[in-house]
Amino acid sequence: NLPRGDAADTLKQFATAAGTPIVYLVDRVRGTTTNAVAGEFTPRDALDRMLAGSALEAAQDAATGALVVSRKRLTEAAPRTGEVGPVYDPQPKPKTTAMTSKPRSLFAALVALIAGNASAQTPQTQPTERSKGTVVLSPFEVTEGSDKSYGALNSASITRFNVEMDKLPVSADIFTEAFMKDIAASSVEDVIQGYSAGAGYASGPDNGASSAANNQPGDRNGNAYIQLRGMNTPQIQRDGFMPVGAFGNPGSTGVGRTDSFDLERIEVINGPQAMLYGGGGAGGVINVNSKAAPFNTKLKGSTLFRVDQYGSKRGEFDLGFGNKWVAVRVATLNETSSSRRVNIGGTTYGQYGQLAFRFFQETVPTTIRISTSTTFSRRRLNAGLSLTAPQVFIAGSLAKAADSRNGMSLKYLLATNQTGATNPVTGVAYGYGPILNGKLNWNNVDSFGAGALQDPVSNQLYTATVDTKWSSWLTTQVAGGYDNFTERRINSGVTFYAPNAGLNTTSDWAMGNTPSDAWQPARTKAGRVAALITKDFFGGKAKTQTLFGTDFVRTDYAIINYNWWEADANWKIIFAPDSTIKSANSGRTPLPQQRWSVNDGPVLYPFADPSFDRAVYGGVNYVREINNQPQPNLVTPANPMGLPNTTTYNRTKIFNKAYYGVNYTEWLDGKLTTLFGFRQGDYISDRMSSGNGKTRWITKGSATNFNLGVDWNLNRWLHPYTSFSDSVQVPFVATTDPLGDTMQSSHGIGGEAGLKFNTTDRRFSGSIAAFKVTAQNDIYGINGSIAQGINPSGLNGGGGGSSVNVDRVTTGVQAQFTAALTRNWRMRFSSNVGDGKIGTAKSYDQLYNDQFYANSAGQVTYRNGVVVYVKGDATSVVEATVLAPTEPGATPLTINMMSTPTSIYWTNPNLTSGAINSGSITANILKGTKNTDNINANGPILTGATLLPISNLQLNKQLAGIVTPGIIVATRVGDKTAGSPERSFNFTSVYTFSETVLKGFSIGGTASLSWGNRSFYYYATPVTAANALTLRRTLFYAPNGQQFNVITSYARKLGRYHWSTQLNVSNIFNRYAIRLVPNATTGFNTPTAINATFYQQPRSMLWTNTISF
Repeated sequence: NLPRGDAADTLKQFATAAGTPIVYLVDRVRGTTTNAVAGEFTPRDALDRMLAGSALEAAQDAATGALVVSRKRLTEAAPRTGEVGPVYDPQPKPKTTAMTSKPRSLFAALVALIAGNASAQTPQTQPTERSKGTVVLSPFEVTEGSDKSYGALNSASITRFNVEMDKLPVSADIFTEAFMKDIAASSVEDVIQGYSAGAGYASGPDNGASSAANNQPGDRNGNAYIQLRGMNTPQIQRDGFMPVGAFGNPGSTGVGRTDSFDLERIEVINGPQAMLYGGGGAGGVINVNSKAAPFNTKLKGSTLFRVDQYGSKRGEFDLGFGNKWVAVRVATLNETSSSRRVNIGGTTYGQYGQLAFRFFQETVPTTIRISTSTTFSRRRLNAGLSLTAPQVFIAGSLAKAADSRNGMSLKYLLATNQTGATNPVTGVAYGYGPILNGKLNWNNVDSFGAGALQDPVSNQLYTATVDTKWSSWLTTQVAGGYDNFTERRINSGVTFYAPNAGLNTTSDWAMGNTPSDAWQPARTKAGRVAALITKDFFGGKAKTQTLFGTDFVRTDYAIINYNWWEADANWKIIFAPDSTIKSANSGRTPLPQQRWSVNDGPVLYPFADPSFDRAVYGGVNYVREINNQPQPNLVTPANPMGLPNTTTYNRTKIFNKAYYGVNYTEWLDGKLTTLFGFRQGDYISDRMSSGNGKTRWITKGSATNFNLGVDWNLNRWLHPYTSFSDSVQVPFVATTDPLGDTMQSSHGIGGEAGLKFNTTDRRFSGSIAAFKVTAQNDIYGINGSIAQGINPSGLNGGGGGSSVNVDRVTTGVQAQFTAALTRNWRMRFSSNVGDGKIGTAKSYDQLYNDQFYANSAGQVTYRNGVVVYVKGDATSVVEATVLAPTEPGATPLTINMMSTPTSIYWTNPNLTSGAINSGSITANILKGTKNTDNINANGPILTGATLLPISNLQLNKQLAGIVTPGIIVATRVGDKTAGSPERSFNFTSVYTFSETVLKGFSIGGTASLSWGNRSFYYYATPVTAANALTLRRTLFYAPNGQQFNVITSYARKLGRYHWSTQLNVSNIFNRYAIRLVPNATTGFNTPTAINATFYQQPRSMLWTNTISF
């Protein structure tokens, strides 16, 4: 399985595979194309087949056994059709007779110098079918061939066996290790988003204002996916069969991030590809290849150190070696990342290793590869804060009016120049003066919760493959893997307080934090058994490779919320007397909000690190424990996990198994190639959840998928092709639709037709294709604020997901090519023009999930009808507590008090859904916080009812300013798909000087352009009950992208070592934009709902130094 290609590359591959010394002058063989060779041959036979019909020939030195390749004499080298004949080469053919001892030693030295990594062996003069000199390559492994630039000649990802790319009727965008090094890439997602034209990234295609403003480097977007051809790509596959990372949150190193330190290349396979991958987005599949342990290779490796102007440091080490029977590859990573935003960053550690063995080469050649990859990442996240500057009450009277900026996003205030002492338009002084005493800026606005908002992620991946060649026509592969992904998302509630505002009783600007987190483990097991049959038919006119196999994937995933509870001196949680598991908080006392001064700017860790399980706050011990602890005695059909309350405790199991077949045939000596495949699969999804009125969903299904394609070898460099394929996608999100119903499986079908080209000298290669992809019942993300407007997460529970099943279609034209204009000049280009539309309308009735007990007088009561009394003359939210009816200042809590913005018991409801703000003081009163005795005596204040019609809303809508449409539209027929650009272009080029004083220097760069960057839909006009069904939404476009990067480097050889230094400058012209981002339901009409963000990042630099040997 040696590829067709330039002799300068393929002869080196031959030497590595054969373990046989081979001598040639690189400049003499460069530019000559050798033939592809697949099968089992002696080294000499394989080499003769490679060189057949070319201008090269092989001879064998009798004294050393080395193979010598040189050009044929003029009379011996006949030109091929359409090629210029060989130029006369006066170099004499090497003699094959014995040499004298001195020349022999010189020749051996030359062999050692040129052959380098290949170990010597004595060839068999009379080879048998499987002699000790036989070259036996696994057809399941890709022989790394390359054109003369950034292209790749071969891939095993499309068919699962090694095939030349230009003969496959499927398009793919492949990023080689050389390209990733030039652009200084460190993650798969960065490569695809930045350099694969047409790719996008969104939290669901309709990703909404909150996610649109959460797009900076290092931000975490849950349920966010790369978009290929306008469709979601839910998971990344590793080595063709192993999905890695969390279920519903792609990325194996962290959510949305897959580090490339242990990868050799990235392959984006376009179109539906469930035939081999058991499910995937209709737009394509992403496969990454692990670094392989190299056989027949002397010790080689590299060490890399990289820094940037923000203080980030990254170190990598890569080492590989092997003989004919055993090979080893190890790689390590140590990274500390920072950014222009203070405290936003983190650490990443990684270790990778692979052991490879070859056995039974004389009988049944077998290759075993055992790999492990372990990573740990901990990121500090952005806070996305709003200003809390409400009115101040003294003795029950309003003493200070609310600042007019109260409730507005800090980034919105920065973008509109409202952070100073006075309103820039009216000149009126703000109630609280300049925010943060004038110290708030774009570098620290996201940084005030950094220590309290973390995302620790660990991942352990283990895989093993066994390839066995049973005969000249049968090869099998058995593979298995296990991935252990654990995320602990520390998503504490954080608040930015003005002096003396809200719970902040100090005269300082302050932060408040209530620690909590969500544990999100995912365990994935995968296995595959495949058999490859290689046969020729019709007298060799049809050369076929047929693969049959079966595979399975199982993923177990959970989301479990944790909180901090008061404990005694022995770290045992304290339970209230007479409390039960179903009491408020199960009788435990939660950690109250902690506050600290930020007058001098962000503070990273003002208290204990929240990633620990024990902490001391204010001299009191607190322990981290599950909020909603399952109880075996509470298990019923309606409560299968035995949960005592409605806080988040979700578990999901996905099982997917199938059998498949693939046939690849070269007809008429490669003039025509065909690809046909099928897959018959079954899947089961079992999801159990808390808190939304429904507890369990079991979905079963089966599907038959196909791939069909034809590639025509029009001439030596041009290949017209067409293909059709489909896929089925098992629900890949642990969410529901807005009503709480589980997602259904989706079906995608796609077709493309185009041209592939690859010149005989491998200097130019690429493809252009027109495509159409149709997705039926596709899982489509709607904006979170729309989902919350339909079914809000209320005090009683409820709350649906932000996904819906819809039909949609995308069409477009996609092109990519790599080129080498000269030996030292490499380039890569990709471009995409695409469009997409929604074919399904979805609208929902609004629901209510905050119902509490109240009497006919509008007073809030306990379940038994006893009125709830509060401190009516409270001077701050600290004093706004429940009182006994006989205590001084006791006043009945009324609905009007909860609905009045100037009341200290104002619930600050959502103005579209009427949902009570869970962080308000009244929400805590309704939930019974610190009111255990009254709750135990009189029953709860909340009814526990969920999914009630919006007509049950109890707040005074007129007083509160609430406008409930009654019906909310999620999607409309004809809506355009979002999450990727309509037109995009990416070009990378690097030139290396090989002569003059500039020898060793390289210069180049990247130009990335995009237009029509569809972000999400929003309502430009407020939605009301009167216009809910007719009002059209407006599509929000992000600014056009125009980014130019510079790549410059210098390399020098120092003995056996090779040193290089490289500078990558991103956004050399420093072009970026700060834009306001509308709210999906209120547009630009409600200032407290508007956000702002950067589009493109300011100029940045990476400096990389590498030593290789």
